[in-house]
Amino acid sequence: MATYLDRQQIRHRRQIQRRFDDDQKRMATLITMILLSFARVDASGNRIIPTDQRTRLAIKAAIWAQVLKPYYIGGGAEPFSDAVPQSPFARLMREGIEGTIGIQVGRQISLLKRYIKDQTVLNWFLAPSTNAIELPATSKPNFQQPFYAHVDGNGYKLNDRIQRNAIEARAKIDRMIDYHIVAGVAVALIGAALSNYMTISGRSTGKPYGEYAVYALWRLLRIEMMTAAARATTLVTKLNPVADRIWWTLHPQHKEVDACDSNASGGPDGDGIYAADRVPTYPNHPGEACSLIAVAAKNMDVIKQRAYIKITNNDPIAQTWRGTMNEQSLIRALLLEAAREAA
Repeated sequence: MATYLDRQQIRHRRQIQRRFDDDQKRMATLITMILLSFARVDASGNRIIPTDQRTRLAIKAAIWAQVLKPYYIGGGAEPFSDAVPQSPFARLMREGIEGTIGIQVGRQISLLKRYIKDQTVLNWFLAPSTNAIELPATSKPNFQQPFYAHVDGNGYKLNDRIQRNAIEARAKIDRMIDYHIVAGVAVALIGAALSNYMTISGRSTGKPYGEYAVYALWRLLRIEMMTAAARATTLVTKLNPVADRIWWTLHPQHKEVDACDSNASGGPDGDGIYAADRVPTYPNHPGEACSLIAVAAKNMDVIKQRAYIKITNNDPIAQTWRGTMNEQSLIRALLLEAAREAA
């Protein structure tokens, strides 16, 4: 079983996580300011919040309306209007997905350049195009629609998944706030605990109200990025004239035996290499660290000769190849366009 450390994608995901955590810290500060607006100074000089239910309900309503909903859902009804983000969280998710796609597309273009040395042929595939690239047919239902339109196994679109996870985060934060107010904890200490509770890199210390208020939202963001990587690898492999298969590789530190081991030793030859539409579901689990790599075609000399003859003779089929490996056109298509469904 082959291993591969995808430093570029790991770096990208860490950058997105840091930005997510920074956003959560800013939100924790805003929530602390709301708490301060309800606080009273006790005999010891600490700012304490009254424990009556009316006050607590008012605080929680303000936190949702002023902090959580604007960040996760935005000012409208949904986080995304098609591919256009309507909230800061949706913008971060789109940037994460677009960056992920860009990395995968860049690798495919590097593979093309490695094997196609004739400049006329190379320029033909890389030519800018004003027309949208028609994504190839795929038998994978979750790859047929762009990220914002895909419906998961439970019947939820991305907007539904964001909203459900945001409501879950709200419930956790509500429980955390209630727990500390009823316990008579000073606002300054609640704010410090909240910042820790709302970040992925922090450690939650309050078991009574659950772990990591926003973990489900970060997990969703991460899964969407990894799904975008798999979709891009699959569809661009089918467009790339010098690639024809995909290799499932394990992370070098993969230790526990699970389905990933089976995937990395599957395929017709037991080496983890599959036809593009035959790759097992990826990501295989929320913490997925395996990588999918496009594999160069075996009959490379035949492919290069055919491409040269068709393009230099202006064959009609060559017209369908023009611009199909243009970087920006591919990224735009993978973000916005649906793939054809395999017959």
